[in-house]
Order: sequence, then structure tokens, then C-alpha cells
Amino acid sequence: MLYVFYGQDSAKAHDKAQALSHNLLQKKPDASLFNLDSETWAEEKLSELTQSQGLFEKKYIVCIDARAFLKESLEGLVERLPQIKESPHICIVVAAKLDVKTLKVFTKYAEKIQEFGVVEKEEKRDFRMTDALGSRDKKRLWVLYREAIDQGKEPEEIHGLLFWQIKNMIIAAESKDASEAGLNPFVFRKAKESLKYYSKEDLCAVSSRMITVYHEARQGKIDFVLGLEKLLLTL
Repeated sequence: MLYVFYGQDSAKAHDKAQALSHNLLQKKPDASLFNLDSETWAEEKLSELTQSQGLFEKKYIVCIDARAFLKESLEGLVERLPQIKESPHICIVVAAKLDVKTLKVFTKYAEKIQEFGVVEKEEKRDFRMTDALGSRDKKRLWVLYREAIDQGKEPEEIHGLLFWQIKNMIIAAESKDASEAGLNPFVFRKAKESLKYYSKEDLCAVSSRMITVYHEARQGKIDFVLGLEKLLLTL
């Protein structure tokens, strides 16, 4: 059984997936939970989990955070959607914005699929931080970050905005034009321009670290404001 949550507001999609996995664990306390993301992703691991039978028919809940997946990893996941659908276990996928072709395949195999669109009041969002991130201007990014925090902005909102920019840059690096990327032409152009400041490896590393900061903050292991600030200072 497959559940998919995706969209530009990937933070909300992730929260929805986490809530679902929590509810499922409450209903199935004997189930085992497995988490896969861009760091731990392996197609063989997914096949092992979705095709195996636990002891005494124990069920698995497999949560896949695909928001920072590279193109080839997402394609590998898509190829395995038929076996996920037929699996006796539950698979929950979180993704950023999906192109039309990929979305069509997910829709075909998902028990439930839900989109989380543009963050509310996007027209009022301050994109100076994404510009500073894109140009790798660490000092300006830090000043804008502290300004936003001092004005009462939540770190979750800032993290979502910056993660959105990193994801756009990754998509732009793998796409020839805005249409293929599934991005607004202006957003695509800005993301493409930023690639002269980052290698593909840099982007993947930053994306992975942002996911780690988010999870550790939600788990209470670190202070979200300080954790995100430390990350930005080491770009």
C-alpha cells in the first residue's frame, strides 16, 4: 500500500507523512518502522523491505523522504512502485514538486496522494535569503537570517524556504529548461545562475545536512534556530 505526499511546501508534506506514520504505529504497535532518505536510500534495501515477510506476519512501515533525491534515485523509486503497491507492507513517500510524467505514475499506484502547494502568502515572503544562499554569500545570508529570527519568523519557515531553493538548484542542474524541470521560468533561471557557485556534490551535501537539522530539531536533539544558523555559517 502506497501513500504519497508532495508539493512545493514539502515541509507540510513531510509533517503529514510523519503524522500518518505515527497514527499507523498506534494502530499497529507490532509493526516495524524503517526510514529511508537521500543518505540511506538503496533500491536493494527497498526491495528487501517491500518483498519480505516479517516474523508472524509482522508488517513494515517504510517511510521514504525523497525530497532531496537526485534524478536517478527518484527514477529508481518510480520503477519500484508496482511492487510497492502489491506489497503487504505500507510505504509512505514524501517528495518535492513532481513533474507531470512522474506524478502520473505515482497517482497510478498510490492508495492516497496529496499535494501541498505553494506556502501561504508566498508573495510576502522575503527572497533575499534565497538570493544570498544562491550566490553563496555566507555573511549576507547570516545577517538576513538573524534579522528574520529577530522579527519573529519561525525557523521552520526559514528552513522550508532555503530547502526549497536548494531543491530547485538540484532540479535545475539536472534539467535543460524550465519545462523539463517543472519550475517557473524565473525560478529556474535564478536556480541555474546559482549553479556557478555550487557543484552537484555541494548541493547534495547541503540538502542532506538540512534534512538532518530538521529531523534533529523535531526530535529535540538540537535547538532549531542555532542548528540552522550553524549550518548556514559553514556553507
